[in-house]
Amino acid sequence: VALLVVSEHAYRDTSAAMRGAVELSEARIMSVRLLQLLTDAEAAHYGYLVTGQPQYLARHADAKAELAQVQPAMAAFLTNHGADGAAAAQWVADFTQRELTRFDRTLALAQAGKPVEAAELARTDQRDMGMQALRTEMSAQLAHTNTRLQQARSDMHDELLVNRLG
Repeated sequence: VALLVVSEHAYRDTSAAMRGAVELSEARIMSVRLLQLLTDAEAAHYGYLVTGQPQYLARHADAKAELAQVQPAMAAFLTNHGADGAAAAQWVADFTQRELTRFDRTLALAQAGKPVEAAELARTDQRDMGMQALRTEMSAQLAHTNTRLQQARSDMHDELLVNRLG
């Protein structure tokens, strides 16, 4: 009976650790995808400013549309991990909205035949180091997630060892 209890306990703990590890892995993927989509939107924005070619507008719109799908899942993950996570989720949401609004304003100026004003707004963005701030925040979140993922792996190993001994 004792072996059955130990085995059941180890199974439940291992299952929980595995679910946590999968959740953390998915969060890492979402973080990288969010950053990639913002980078795509930024690159398309600059591509249009430089070339005036409409395919860049389509790439920008595609990145924005996918961001609208990825961001809520990322925010939910961060929010589920305490006040710091909720604050990070809000910061990322606010930042994303602010940058996309700035990209849209710049593109609108360029499309309205105001290339000088569009270029100045784009230069302002570069001086503000906006995207660098996001990259720094996302790197910190990824480092935190990696630490938690390593702990989940260790927990799974420990539980499997207990199960094996049982």
